[in-house]
Amino acid sequence: PQEMLECFWEKFKKRTSDFKKLGFSCIKEHWLRNIKGIDEIITLRNGNECLMGVFKGIDDFGRIILEKDGKFLYISTGDMFLDPERILNKNE
Repeated sequence: PQEMLECFWEKFKKRTSDFKKLGFSCIKEHWLRNIKGIDEIITLRNGNECLMGVFKGIDDFGRIILEKDGKFLYISTGDMFLDPERILNKNE
Protein backbone atom coordinates (compact mmCIF):
# COMPACT_ATOMS: atom_id res chain seq x y z
CA PRO A 1 0.00 0.00 0.00
CA GLN A 2 2.80 2.44 0.79
CA GLU A 3 4.46 1.95 -2.63
CA MET A 4 1.13 2.33 -4.40
CA LEU A 5 0.36 5.52 -2.49
CA GLU A 6 3.78 6.98 -3.28
CA CYS A 7 3.39 6.15 -6.98
CA PHE A 8 -0.09 7.68 -7.04
CA TRP A 9 1.13 10.80 -5.23
CA GLU A 10 4.01 11.35 -7.68
CA LYS A 11 1.72 11.01 -10.70
CA PHE A 12 -0.89 13.25 -9.06
CA LYS A 13 1.71 15.96 -8.40
CA LYS A 14 2.94 15.77 -12.01
CA ARG A 15 -0.57 16.02 -13.47
CA THR A 16 -1.44 18.90 -11.13
CA SER A 17 1.73 20.74 -12.11
CA ASP A 18 1.03 20.15 -15.82
CA PHE A 19 -2.53 21.40 -15.37
CA LYS A 20 -1.35 24.57 -13.63
CA LYS A 21 1.21 25.28 -16.37
CA LEU A 22 -0.61 24.10 -19.49
CA GLY A 23 -4.31 24.06 -18.62
CA PHE A 24 -6.86 21.36 -19.38
CA SER A 25 -5.47 20.57 -22.85
CA CYS A 26 -2.64 18.41 -21.47
CA ILE A 27 -5.10 16.39 -19.36
CA LYS A 28 -7.43 16.03 -22.35
CA GLU A 29 -4.62 14.80 -24.63
CA HIS A 30 -3.49 12.21 -22.08
CA TRP A 31 -7.06 11.06 -21.50
CA LEU A 32 -7.81 10.71 -25.22
CA ARG A 33 -4.63 8.65 -25.76
CA ASN A 34 -5.73 6.19 -23.08
CA ILE A 35 -9.52 5.93 -23.38
CA LYS A 36 -11.31 3.01 -25.00
CA GLY A 37 -14.44 3.21 -27.08
CA ILE A 38 -13.90 6.23 -29.35
CA ASP A 39 -16.05 5.86 -32.48
CA GLU A 40 -17.94 2.99 -30.84
CA ILE A 41 -21.54 2.84 -29.67
CA ILE A 42 -21.83 3.60 -25.97
CA THR A 43 -24.61 4.08 -23.46
CA LEU A 44 -24.67 7.01 -21.05
CA ARG A 45 -26.82 6.87 -17.95
CA ASN A 46 -27.60 9.95 -15.91
CA GLY A 47 -30.09 9.02 -13.22
CA ASN A 48 -33.04 7.40 -14.99
CA GLU A 49 -32.15 8.85 -18.40
CA CYS A 50 -30.23 6.67 -20.89
CA LEU A 51 -28.70 7.79 -24.18
CA MET A 52 -27.06 5.61 -26.82
CA GLY A 53 -24.83 6.97 -29.56
CA VAL A 54 -21.33 7.03 -30.97
CA PHE A 55 -18.66 8.21 -28.55
CA LYS A 56 -16.61 10.90 -30.33
CA GLY A 57 -14.30 11.99 -27.47
CA ILE A 58 -14.36 14.93 -25.08
CA ASP A 59 -14.47 18.65 -25.72
CA ASP A 60 -12.32 21.40 -24.21
CA PHE A 61 -14.59 21.51 -21.14
CA GLY A 62 -14.28 17.77 -20.44
CA ARG A 63 -17.79 16.97 -21.67
CA ILE A 64 -18.42 13.70 -23.50
CA ILE A 65 -19.24 14.20 -27.17
CA LEU A 66 -21.97 11.80 -28.26
CA GLU A 67 -23.18 11.57 -31.85
CA LYS A 68 -26.84 10.61 -31.98
CA ASP A 69 -29.16 10.81 -34.97
CA GLY A 70 -26.67 12.95 -36.90
CA LYS A 71 -26.38 15.51 -34.10
CA PHE A 72 -23.66 16.07 -31.52
CA LEU A 73 -24.64 16.11 -27.86
CA TYR A 74 -22.33 17.37 -25.12
CA ILE A 75 -22.82 15.52 -21.85
CA SER A 76 -21.32 16.84 -18.60
CA THR A 77 -22.27 14.07 -16.18
CA GLY A 78 -23.25 10.42 -16.23
CA ASP A 79 -22.01 6.85 -16.27
CA MET A 80 -20.56 5.61 -19.54
CA PHE A 81 -20.89 1.98 -20.63
CA LEU A 82 -19.15 0.40 -23.60
CA ASP A 83 -21.37 -2.68 -23.31
CA PRO A 84 -24.99 -1.63 -24.01
CA GLU A 85 -26.31 -4.79 -22.32
CA ARG A 86 -24.85 -3.71 -18.97
CA ILE A 87 -27.14 -0.70 -18.79
CA LEU A 88 -30.15 -2.98 -18.65
CA ASN A 89 -29.18 -4.08 -15.12
CA LYS A 90 -30.32 -1.09 -13.05
CA ASN A 91 -29.02 -2.67 -9.82
CA GLU A 92 -25.38 -1.89 -10.66
